[in-house]
Amino acid sequence: VDASFQALMEAVTWKLIQASEAAKGAAEGKPHGLWVRWQYATLLMHAERHKEAIEQLEKVAQGAPDFADGLHRLGLAYLAAERPEAGISALQRALSKGAGPAAARDLARAFLGRKLWAEATTHLETVLRSDPGDAEALRLLGAAHYQLKRYRLAADTYRKAYRLQPQPRTLISAVIALQGARAW
Repeated sequence: VDASFQALMEAVTWKLIQASEAAKGAAEGKPHGLWVRWQYATLLMHAERHKEAIEQLEKVAQGAPDFADGLHRLGLAYLAAERPEAGISALQRALSKGAGPAAARDLARAFLGRKLWAEATTHLETVLRSDPGDAEALRLLGAAHYQLKRYRLAADTYRKAYRLQPQPRTLISAVIALQGARAW
């Protein structure tokens, strides 16, 4: 990304945060206050102010415990703040409240980061049942299969991902998985 564009985006984000802080203060105790907090937390996340985002999202979760998108965002904030257990818990709660495939994919990523390959596989298969054309979920599933020493399945999964989105790293991963299958 061009440096001047990056500087512009940072300035815009900062102005939005300042406006949101003012709106948040004005919305305290009003029915739309949770929505303002959620929006404010989203801006804080973009500005990588994760601790502040978590504070806002925890208040949203307290005020609207069934708000799946709020729990999803809270899980992402915890993960970004390097609090994986809390992130996984919030993402699991989001899924139990009806969050969509993006939350399942994010939970699978968190499981992959914790080397919980089988758990990641379960959630990625859920994503793929709702969207068989999700190339990112296929790439992640290929990685999980590889770690579980399911090399042939990993290679097949990487090939499907490559057909959907041809990226060199996906093709290389498929070749590595096939080599693992031959060696195994």
